[in-house]
Amino acid sequence: MCDLDGTVFKHHGDTEGIQKKQPTVLRGVVNKFNEWELNGNYIILMTGRRESLRKRTEEHLQSFGIPYDLLLMGVSSGERILINDKSVLDEETCFAVNVNKDEGFEKVEWGKIGL
Repeated sequence: MCDLDGTVFKHHGDTEGIQKKQPTVLRGVVNKFNEWELNGNYIILMTGRRESLRKRTEEHLQSFGIPYDLLLMGVSSGERILINDKSVLDEETCFAVNVNKDEGFEKVEWGKIGL
C-alpha cells in the first residue's frame, strides 16, 4: 500500500496543480513498482486526491507505466494507521516505511522489510 503525492509523484499541493501541471515521477519509483509487480505483490495506491481526479490520476500512472491493482481515492492526508494480525508463529506481518516528501525510493533500504 503506497501513497501517491510526495511518494510516487512530486507533490504539487492542490487540485489545480494536479490538473494543470505534468507530474514528475520520483527517483527509483518505477523500477521498484515493476519489481513488486514481477514478484506478484498486490499493489494498492492511496491518495488524498478527490474522486473527481481519478481519471487524471489514472492517466498519470499509466503514462509512467506504474502498475497497480487498486487505487483508493479520498484517503485523508493526516496520519494513516494500518492494523494487521500476526502470523501463527507470532511473526510481524505489517511494516511501515516513511519516506521523505519528494525524495523517491532510492535511499530506502527495502531489504530490511523483505521488499
